[in-house]
Amino acid sequence: MIPKLIIVADDARQRHALTDVSQACGFEIMHCLASRQFDATIAQQQPDLWIIDVENEDDLLEQIGFDQPMLMGMTAAPAFTEQILYKRWKQAISRKLLTLLSDKVPILNNAVALNSALAGNAKQILSARLLPAAWRVVLLAASMGGLEAVKAFLDKVSPDLPVIFLLVQHIDPYMQSQLPRILSRHNQWTFEMLNRSEMPLDMGKVYIVPAQHQINFDRQGRVVMQTDSWPGAYQPSITTMMHRASTVFRNQLLTIVFSGMGDDGSHSAAYQINCGGKIWAQTSESCASASQPDQMRATGQVCFNETPEGLAQQLALEYRQSRENSNE
Repeated sequence: MIPKLIIVADDARQRHALTDVSQACGFEIMHCLASRQFDATIAQQQPDLWIIDVENEDDLLEQIGFDQPMLMGMTAAPAFTEQILYKRWKQAISRKLLTLLSDKVPILNNAVALNSALAGNAKQILSARLLPAAWRVVLLAASMGGLEAVKAFLDKVSPDLPVIFLLVQHIDPYMQSQLPRILSRHNQWTFEMLNRSEMPLDMGKVYIVPAQHQINFDRQGRVVMQTDSWPGAYQPSITTMMHRASTVFRNQLLTIVFSGMGDDGSHSAAYQINCGGKIWAQTSESCASASQPDQMRATGQVCFNETPEGLAQQLALEYRQSRENSNE
């Protein structure tokens, strides 16, 4: 959740400046007012941080409580027209706010993310934090013959890998309940049906997209249930899921296309790449039915092809490389 602030400052220019720096950091302002406007209703609220710059601090602190999280003792903001001085003041206050609120925003406990936020990328960092903390959200797209391929892939992927799997398997809705039993043999993955709204996505799980009805994702990457059937001839629709997942997860998303008939998913390939995602595919030779991955390759958007086992090895390799790069 985005941290929420209440600003109490007697000077009008200070209120405007504190509002400007708080919004630039991506925080939500619950109230911004002078101490003369303060009342018991506001005192009872619980922001993540109080920003206080008033003459009579003790009276205000008695109302809100001395143990509340707060920022005080700030220098007065320069005039907006004094651009260099104002920029320096804004950076100093930003650093204090981001440091004080880092426990409310887990990603800011990461040194790289915090330094990026302090360098002026706070809004982007906080927006990214709303999504799952996984390294990758991996959409497994499968149809005829794909179930065996997906199982061979999952058997070779360590459950310690910080990924979230979304399984979009063409299947009769009445048979879908059998998927966890079939896919969980010989591996340690946990399988869960996406069956309720506001359902958060956790790392270390394989989430099964329902065949009976559509789902979507909110801005935080949580599941939004829908009552409508999937559009088109396939249940569930890979094309629809790729488009919706790309819109929310952007460059976190990796789609892997396994064995199957038809071209489901191909129409969303360019959109996923434009959103910053990647698409891999199972090699034709290793497929029971190569039509689906071949059609995806025909879009020109597939950047890696391998057997199910080779795809699992590449996923682990790319994660190791990402760790090495982040430590440099």
